[in-house]
Amino acid sequence: MSRSLLFLSLICPLLVGAIEPIRLVWVNQHPHKSWEETWIHELFEEVSAPIVDIVEKTYTQIYPRAILIFSNPDREKLDNLLRAYSKKNAPFALIQLSDEELHYTDLEYHKAAFILKNYWSSPLMLKDPRVVFFPLGYKRNFWEGYQGRSKSACERF
Repeated sequence: MSRSLLFLSLICPLLVGAIEPIRLVWVNQHPHKSWEETWIHELFEEVSAPIVDIVEKTYTQIYPRAILIFSNPDREKLDNLLRAYSKKNAPFALIQLSDEELHYTDLEYHKAAFILKNYWSSPLMLKDPRVVFFPLGYKRNFWEGYQGRSKSACERF
């Protein structure tokens, strides 16, 4: 079992052995414009269900088995969207990126199964056990051209 699958199975057992697609819903952003696109996909690389990317610009669509990915959202629209997911009992989770200054630690996460967040906050950690902090990862296309072997230190000069 890979580390990413182990990590995901610990926070959300529903992802392991899933058959129905898991939707990565990029809220008000396009994945190809996100630094984290490749890293986010790598987190889910061994989930057995197909992974589907969706761009949600209107904050209105409800998708089954959605993992909503956002950074610097329109707070009111996001809150309304999360409330709508909760009212419909649609299973969802959140990935919150780019909150370096911790402006979004007071978001209402409603019925999210889990919340993955890049930047650590002790008050948030104590407030909500569903919040899991994960590393920043790497920029999109970081591995492009990699051939499976790094040069040793003496070969780099």
